[in-house]
Amino acid sequence: MKKKWFSLKVKDGFTMLELIMVIIIIGILATLAIPQYTSFMEKARASEAVNTIGAIKTAQSMYQLETGNYATALADLDIDAPTAGAITFWTYAVTGGGSGVDNYTVTATRTSKKAATGIATQTIVLDWDDSDGEDWTTSTHIGEPK
Repeated sequence: MKKKWFSLKVKDGFTMLELIMVIIIIGILATLAIPQYTSFMEKARASEAVNTIGAIKTAQSMYQLETGNYATALADLDIDAPTAGAITFWTYAVTGGGSGVDNYTVTATRTSKKAATGIATQTIVLDWDDSDGEDWTTSTHIGEPK
């Protein structure tokens, strides 16, 4: 009679416990990473507004040097501000200016269709006055200018 040796079969694949542990670890990492990513994206979008307001401020200075007055609308400035389309996260407006006026206000308002929860009503405002320079105000945006 032949002896039959006991042989161990090598299992291929993963056990259910191993798969559950991997899913739990991925879930924990996702709960830590998603808020950081959202915060990072909001700061980047706020910096878009601050940079565009800075470009509008520069264009206003050039307009004032050429005409003696500040512009009353974005269309009067020699700038391509992102005011419409699928890629904008902010809408921009210029108020004030005009003949004999030495101040203006540039306002960036968050477009609601692209805003994260709680971000839709936020604004960033630059008030410029020739007598005392600039004054930034915000509605507590994540990436507000400092």
